[in-house]
Amino acid sequence: MKNFASLAAFAAGANALVSRADSCCFHLTASGAVSGTVGQLGDGQNRIGGGLAAASFCIDSNGAITDSSGRGCIVTNSVTQFQCDLGSTAQTGFSISSGGQLQYQGSSNFVACQTGDNNELNIYTTESSSVLVRLAQLLRSPRFRCPSPADQARSFQVNHLPSSRAALSLVHLCLALDVLRLRQSLSPPL
Repeated sequence: MKNFASLAAFAAGANALVSRADSCCFHLTASGAVSGTVGQLGDGQNRIGGGLAAASFCIDSNGAITDSSGRGCIVTNSVTQFQCDLGSTAQTGFSISSGGQLQYQGSSNFVACQTGDNNELNIYTTESSSVLVRLAQLLRSPRFRCPSPADQARSFQVNHLPSSRAALSLVHLCLALDVLRLRQSLSPPL
């Protein structure tokens, strides 16, 4: 039996303004027929449900995702499982659409499969004869988002100011981002 679900990319706009590798950081959650937070096992397997804490991911301008432990996220060759492995180079091909959908190679369709452990589901990019599946799509959260290309252009317009003003404005931007991060870390989770 195939069921449809949605994974939402929760992307904090303040994190998206950080210029290191032009990354955007976010959490994923599933809703619909399959629902729950996308968390991780200690080895970097991304899973839906099971009471796992929300995993944090960052996507760079090349479409490569890393997790909060710095592991490169990949889609395995054999069964197309989406996971983050220690020592792996982050695979490119991921993106976040203007609607907030996480996509792989232009598709927002993912597959979730029951693991047999604590009601957890692994995440895949394609169906396989070795995987009993539930189809999943990735949707955005209205509260958090990655910036659009236009937002990114506005965020980095500071580079076009005269050099003394640019340096001062960049310091103010960094201080504002530090304050936002501190507020986010002190805020109770939703």
